[in-house]
Amino acid sequence: MAIAGGLVILGLFCVIAGLLQALIGVYEWRKDEELLREGKKTVATILGSVTYPDDESLQSGQHRLFAYFHDDAGVKRCAKSRFVATDPGQHLKREVVVVYDPRDPDRCRLEHDVSLRREVRENVAMVVLGLVCIVVGVIILAVA
Repeated sequence: MAIAGGLVILGLFCVIAGLLQALIGVYEWRKDEELLREGKKTVATILGSVTYPDDESLQSGQHRLFAYFHDDAGVKRCAKSRFVATDPGQHLKREVVVVYDPRDPDRCRLEHDVSLRREVRENVAMVVLGLVCIVVGVIILAVA
């Protein structure tokens, strides 16, 4: 019985956390797709990177790259990559295409960067796993 109750609690946690993260991810993904469709493209140069502990989402040895570009007003801006590199030196001084919102140039991303789709899929999988845990837990409780 303790296992069944644990499965139900675990399932509820997975469903709630996964659903919230999936909703946020879908919203961000749609905004990202809108930016790619309607944003302005420009060339940027990768001039630096950041690693842990300056970026807490990274593990030691992983780097997020910074690409610098100038917006319509000539102001130097920075776009941070989503993908991680283990050897940032091989990307330095490389030119990449950045898409930015001319009304809010700080809203920008590398054109050929990692998509948010993977995160949305992972969160949906967590919701499904949570539902399976709940169903199995309820079945075990009903049989016992």
